[in-house]
Amino acid sequence: MNYTQSNMKKNGLFSLLIIAAISLSACAGSGKAQQSSVSLPEPPEQELASASRVQEPSTMTPAMEDIKTKEEIRWLNLEEAYALNRKEPRKIFVDVYTDWCGWCKKMDKETFANAEVAKYVNEHYYAVKLDAESTREFEMAGQVMTERVVARQMGVSSFPTIVFIHEDFTSIQPVPGYRAAKDFKEILAKFKAIDLNQKQ
Repeated sequence: MNYTQSNMKKNGLFSLLIIAAISLSACAGSGKAQQSSVSLPEPPEQELASASRVQEPSTMTPAMEDIKTKEEIRWLNLEEAYALNRKEPRKIFVDVYTDWCGWCKKMDKETFANAEVAKYVNEHYYAVKLDAESTREFEMAGQVMTERVVARQMGVSSFPTIVFIHEDFTSIQPVPGYRAAKDFKEILAKFKAIDLNQKQ
């Protein structure tokens, strides 16, 4: 599997976040965020577009209930993940959702509740929930922003979208669309394997 990176233009408050993160981490370079490119399977045809507001999908079957466990993903907000990442660097994934998004709810009930997914995430990632329509203000790296603005600056235009962030907090990879547990765990493993320090 080959991984390439392409420059993502600095934009708005998210770019301020990037610059501040770089300065606080004493990183050298231009400070431009980069977007990793990973070959991933296509999402299901029924993936929601940003303007599509469908009813919530059907509830879980007994078979789906069987794969649930008491262990749950330890969800954080973005500023908490940022603070933890400075102490103990890990890759981060951000679940960008809306309250009306049916497929977001389906991922919560099935994918994120899966035993293997929860265990893998808690061992290797910081997991973040970000409401793309929330006006909640928070401060990070000396900048005040809202969840809605951050979602836009991450380039999210459909829901659900998972945004992967590297340990340097400057390189991101958005992955739009609903993902079943098996598919999502494979994506988690692929992204974790990316080494930004490895020569291309």
